[in-house]
Amino acid sequence: MLSNNITFQMSDAHSVLDKNTKKIINRVTHPVIIGKHSWISRNVIFTKNASIAPNTIVGNGAVVTKEFKEEYIAIAGNPAKIIKRDVVWDHTPPSLWNDD
Repeated sequence: MLSNNITFQMSDAHSVLDKNTKKIINRVTHPVIIGKHSWISRNVIFTKNASIAPNTIVGNGAVVTKEFKEEYIAIAGNPAKIIKRDVVWDHTPPSLWNDD
């Protein structure tokens, strides 16, 4: 499930080089990957080499800069980090959920 204003930065606009060797140190090593049944909130940014496993919740305004291989997690922050484990989401609004 995708909210609005999600940005995918698939690469950097400029190369960053090691001063001594002149080797590029900001290469793209793999594409941005979004696992199935993930919920991405609004204003999230995915940078190059970022990925999330299936069943991941990404909090509002998060900046995902690395790989998250663990499923059933919630991540948030800048840079994003795991804030909760063993979570799953559903389309039903909380106000309609019956916990009985």
